[in-house]
Amino acid sequence: MGLKVVLVEILEEEVLAVQAEVRLVEEVMAEEMMQGKMNRNLILIIALIFVLPIVLALTGVIQTDKFYETATGNSLTGIRTLLYSCTDTDCNSVKSLIFDENSGTSNQIAFEYPYNPSSTSANRDYYAHYFYKSCYLPKAYIEDIWSYGASLNYDYYFDKKNSCNSTINSFTSSESSIDIEERIDFEADIQSALLDVENPPFYIPAGFENYYSADSKATLEILDSSNNIVYANTEEKSIFMDTSEEVNFFWVPTAEGNYTARLTTDVTDCVCLQSVEQVQEIEFEVLSNGIVQEENYTLTFNITDAETGLPLESANILVHNNFNTYSALTNSQGIATAVVEKSLYLYSISLGNYLTFSGVLFAGQDMTINVELVPENQETYTIHFIIADENNEPIENALVVFGEQSGLTDEEGNVIFEVIEGSYNWAASRSDYEIETGAVSLTENKTITISLKKILIAEENYTVTFIVNDCDTNQSLENATVIFDSLQEYTDYDGKLILEGVVKGIYGWEVLKSSYDSKTGTISVDSDKNVNICLKESVIEEGATNVLLGFPKGGEILKETETILWNATNSLGHILLIRIDYSLDKGLSWSNISDNEVNDGVFNWDTRNYKNDNYVLRVCVNDTLGNKIVCNQSNEFSINNEKDKKNNGGGIVMLGDNSYQPSWDCGSWSDCVDNFQTRLCKNLNDYNGEELERLESRFCEDSIINLSATKLEEKSKFNLLWLTILIGIILLAVLIYLLK
Repeated sequence: MGLKVVLVEILEEEVLAVQAEVRLVEEVMAEEMMQGKMNRNLILIIALIFVLPIVLALTGVIQTDKFYETATGNSLTGIRTLLYSCTDTDCNSVKSLIFDENSGTSNQIAFEYPYNPSSTSANRDYYAHYFYKSCYLPKAYIEDIWSYGASLNYDYYFDKKNSCNSTINSFTSSESSIDIEERIDFEADIQSALLDVENPPFYIPAGFENYYSADSKATLEILDSSNNIVYANTEEKSIFMDTSEEVNFFWVPTAEGNYTARLTTDVTDCVCLQSVEQVQEIEFEVLSNGIVQEENYTLTFNITDAETGLPLESANILVHNNFNTYSALTNSQGIATAVVEKSLYLYSISLGNYLTFSGVLFAGQDMTINVELVPENQETYTIHFIIADENNEPIENALVVFGEQSGLTDEEGNVIFEVIEGSYNWAASRSDYEIETGAVSLTENKTITISLKKILIAEENYTVTFIVNDCDTNQSLENATVIFDSLQEYTDYDGKLILEGVVKGIYGWEVLKSSYDSKTGTISVDSDKNVNICLKESVIEEGATNVLLGFPKGGEILKETETILWNATNSLGHILLIRIDYSLDKGLSWSNISDNEVNDGVFNWDTRNYKNDNYVLRVCVNDTLGNKIVCNQSNEFSINNEKDKKNNGGGIVMLGDNSYQPSWDCGSWSDCVDNFQTRLCKNLNDYNGEELERLESRFCEDSIINLSATKLEEKSKFNLLWLTILIGIILLAVLIYLLK
């Protein structure tokens, strides 16, 4: 947040002179009164002449703020402004709200600071001043006030951001390989587009958090091997500055094949002029697992009256899941059919003057569903099931069977049925929980809370140790990459990697290191195992494409703009194009930094567009003639950019837009003219069309007001002319009286 310091300084010598004159006149008046030469009216007039300037002088500082848009210079109306008194100089907390005003149809607000007779240059009053306008970045300043009697005028310019993005901190899937009809879950952590620059005031007014949050949306798309989108879903989040939010998706595949899960984030907040799309992808495989798939199945519904047994015509049949919805109406024989794909479905049957019937079915063959609808002429009750685990956390998609009806719980663990009076059996289950059953007699509305116990499968754990050496020298190879199942780790100084807690099973592994040929294999784990690997140094073959990553290699701490170095060659002189990617999960998933770069061996990477975290970087070479891609990746390094402590007002900046960290080269201050100096500064770190230069201004040392030069402002001088005139009038009145 920005900082503005206002110091109101009165020429104390002038005030002391006035007080001396007052004492002189009072002595004269006392002497004349003793001599009986002055009447009471004249005393009153002279007293008013002395008291009036003192009263006028003891007013608070009056400030007028005007509001404009930076991009156009046009006036802005409807500005909400708040002023709080602070408990400390950085306004970490506040005492009380002084005023809360809205400029309405005007582009300005005038107000008076509270007058405090005990405030001095050594004992100042501190205020937190906030400005809010929808779809603009908020502004906040610290006001530092002492003394009295000044009039101040300021111009405030409101900004939007040219470019915003919502960084994907992580994107993971629950499985890398699943069977048809099995659920796969996706979880992502996305960052707010707004970053707190951590300048005072640090207090954020309650109820105004939305001005410090950015609206973003995350979209998951599932693509098949032909790049056709087979599923899509979107979640929208309002994310407070400098924080992240978790988003979750799931999908149940109905066909085998190779798929790609693509997560895309966009910033939709109106404070941003444009959004830079962020994308991460995960590949996974869907297996048939021996399931023979039929193209379609026919569901036949037979609907009758529960009391008469007669068929019911025009009953509405609705069959649906996350991917498809089918509907049909029964004919005069109470029959309706729906042709559906193989999957799990919810279904409901409704008809006027009858209770709605709901259930769950799995369409794996042609089937007939017989349902008796209960007329509404009987009193009905609702039965509310709440399904949770042993930690009282709600369980979603638990199957609850109640009488002849069934349903799946929602994300809060709820499912509700409406039935007539009677006794009913119920059962609640989910695939990874134990089944709970019971019975209930309904004579009133009821709520039943059920706790399901997790099925625990005890598995013995083992330790797998990888030992990696050079095949020729037998030297231990440090920082060799070991990929074990979906885990990626690195060997230590002795060339060892110890993996603990490995359950029984068959695992694939791969060992890689720069300048060495990689090795792959499988291992059956049913006890503690040692895996001894030796790697051979790579030999450049005729026509081969090779790439070596020079920087970063791993272990470094990067900040600001760093230069990525590589050496990519092809023995036949083929044209090579470079792609640079980064990973936040040790290489399990990758995000692109730049594509189709010229193979010049260098790339300037502005790390300020990326969150502080641990990274792995890779450089991939595309042999355009040989149609071959070769990659070389670093070990883990970190990015650590300190927050900008000298932001010039404004309060927040955008991730992905480094304009909040300019590098200013400023000239000398001009001569002091009318208590005012200026200087020209040029931005050496231009980005995204931000200003190349700016004019800074400040007040000279002899000014009675000292303001921060980090924002546009207009000085209003403290005018002592009126005080001089009043002193002259007083002296003239005294002189005339004495002459008489």
